[in-house]
Amino acid sequence: MRVERKVALAVTAATTVAVLFAGGTPAAADSFGKCSAGWVCLYENEDFNQDKGADGDHWRNFKKSKPDLRKYNWLDYYGDDSGDGMDNETSSIKVRKGWCWVELYQDVGYGGAMSVFGRELGQPDDGKLKNNEIGDNRASAFKIVNC
Repeated sequence: MRVERKVALAVTAATTVAVLFAGGTPAAADSFGKCSAGWVCLYENEDFNQDKGADGDHWRNFKKSKPDLRKYNWLDYYGDDSGDGMDNETSSIKVRKGWCWVELYQDVGYGGAMSVFGRELGQPDDGKLKNNEIGDNRASAFKIVNC
């Protein structure tokens, strides 16, 4: 009888741990990479990393202009530094309420080809930068413009 009770307790404990951990897994792309009001969010993959899973969910959100993306790494699925540099790797962008627009530049220091995104322009989000002047995987700087 004691052995059966110990087995039952062990099974119950294992089931409880499994249920707790199953509910705690973050969803890809929009969990930590959710782009809330007041943020500019860059994504390594097209369509804001949708359907990329944990391995392809690289994103970063900002509230200030950055003249040199070589200094920054993508955040991963869990919101940790991925070790993967951001320079020339951006494929999609979201510009949330609170900013007029964002200028995305090809070269460090705000030079080269440039594309503009923002609510004031009617284009706050773009899931495919390859369709713009800046192009896919070419951004090295961005400037946030207040209204």
